[in-house]
Amino acid sequence: MKKRHLFTIIFILIYSIPLRAQKMTSEMAEYLNRMDGATLEEIEKDLTEGIQGLKALTGFFEARSEERIKEYTKEEELFGAPFKLDTSSLQLVTNQFENMGFFQTFKENKSYLKFQEIGDRFWNKAQIPEEMDEWYSVKKIHYKDGTSISQGISDHKISFFWEEEWGDLKVIDRVELAYNLQYIQAYDSLTISKSTKTLKYKDGKVDVKKVDKNHLYITVSDAYAQQIHVRALNKEGKTLSRNSYSFSPTVEKNSANEFDLILKTLEDVLAKLKAKKFKDSESLNTYLLKKINKVKPPKDNDGVVHMKFYFEGNVESVQLYIKTEEGLKTIPFTATNNNPYNEILLKETKEEITFMDAEAKTLFSIPTRNLEQVGNRIFRDDQTFYFLNVSAKSLDSIEAVSISETSNGLLFIQQKIDDDFLVFDATNLKQLSDKQFYEVWNVDKEYTHAMDTNNINYTIDRTGTVKKIEGITEIGNVYEGLLIAKFKDKFGFIEPSGKIVVPTIYSDANHFQEGLAVVKNEEQQYGYVDMEGNVVLPLHYRVANSFENGIALVNYKDEYQLIDKDGNVIVSVKSNGYSITGSGLNKVYDFFDKKYNAFGKLIVE
Repeated sequence: MKKRHLFTIIFILIYSIPLRAQKMTSEMAEYLNRMDGATLEEIEKDLTEGIQGLKALTGFFEARSEERIKEYTKEEELFGAPFKLDTSSLQLVTNQFENMGFFQTFKENKSYLKFQEIGDRFWNKAQIPEEMDEWYSVKKIHYKDGTSISQGISDHKISFFWEEEWGDLKVIDRVELAYNLQYIQAYDSLTISKSTKTLKYKDGKVDVKKVDKNHLYITVSDAYAQQIHVRALNKEGKTLSRNSYSFSPTVEKNSANEFDLILKTLEDVLAKLKAKKFKDSESLNTYLLKKINKVKPPKDNDGVVHMKFYFEGNVESVQLYIKTEEGLKTIPFTATNNNPYNEILLKETKEEITFMDAEAKTLFSIPTRNLEQVGNRIFRDDQTFYFLNVSAKSLDSIEAVSISETSNGLLFIQQKIDDDFLVFDATNLKQLSDKQFYEVWNVDKEYTHAMDTNNINYTIDRTGTVKKIEGITEIGNVYEGLLIAKFKDKFGFIEPSGKIVVPTIYSDANHFQEGLAVVKNEEQQYGYVDMEGNVVLPLHYRVANSFENGIALVNYKDEYQLIDKDGNVIVSVKSNGYSITGSGLNKVYDFFDKKYNAFGKLIVE
């Protein structure tokens, strides 16, 4: 059992109490169902740890909330961002979904998807301010058999962290999605001072229960509770950083009662587990769901939401910003199936592993076991490798200490510890060449690169034809279809086939990014070449970084510049140095006294 399942249940329970009223039985059912397959011993261990964690949080509802009220010295105060109509995130989010995929798995008779960015880059989702709301929606699902569906799919969940259920067994080729960003276009502003008791607003009001040191407690009419944003100011009018907050439909003591009931329910389940009262996880699951469903949320009949805030400084006044007009930006994008092995699919149940073809049609099944898929037809069980023999409906063991499958349909097998790799056809295990290789690199769907013990480089196509790469002594990894190549201390670029497209005439080179690569001449000057070898930006820069988000940092004539791909200067700064932090949409160019974001826009502190 994965611990995240149990802790997710716990957090659903906790946060459905003090924050916002919501139904929790459906979420509970979903996560409890995921506990299937765990042993009762595993559940008992994790539940024990979970209850200990819950008990540590009970102070949230007790006198410890009063202990969080404190007076700050000037030196202790921390400050946050003032409220403003900030639409800079609209530009950031536009380019964040250009290379999206998903990983599809099959369990029991259901399909599961987890979304991801394709390639080696980390997921660089833009951080939006609290004044914005974001969500995803599913527009259309395209299946591998050529069919598609656009109705009845709005409830599918899109997660970049968890596997989510996406219907019955069927191989999905791609999914059309939309990223939605809702933002404030206009707002009303209200001010709370220490003497304020009530603020009337349209058909509602804000009652001030307490303004004390770093603490603010207000109630807001239900109609406006979802539209309000809060900023606390100190005596100098500076915006204080927020430490913590809670929103509750009822007063905290009611929430605390429900919290206690949930904790007692879990302790009851743990006691029954220790007493061996459950025959399996399914019976535990059923019992726990019945008990949880009896825990009724507190009645919300006072027409307000209770809001408590704790700030990193002494509150002198408070600004309330209530949204009156909003805008919506929708960005369509497509995610493609990125399963590394898509010729043979697995469906796992408690009893058996079923092997399926590329369209999820059953081939045959075996009793469940600890089996890892390491290739389309290659599996591993402890230290033994197996080849899936489709015609014989069997797993045939392979004498090997290491096996690597490349994307052009080849297998490289090291049969004994002192052997080098031999090349085989991945579909039938037929040996394709007697040539042995010391190292092998996956390149693309047409070619694999390899090196022998004499450090000679080769290309191997999908038929197993081996060809020496002439005039090249070292090769890097593939980026945007080309590879850095070295010959006699000079650098250039080759295609996966081994053809030289940028001659090895440069004293240094960096890999291609956004269609351009940084190269350096013997005079230690940098410039940029395109994928045909043309110099598109001259070699006259003292410093040059790779392009990202359409811009690059360079140094020219003692000035640091942010330039576009045509060499146009976006930003020019005289500085003693620079630093670059973050990547993708969160990249920041820091020149010590000025900072610029991923698109060259000045960041105002």
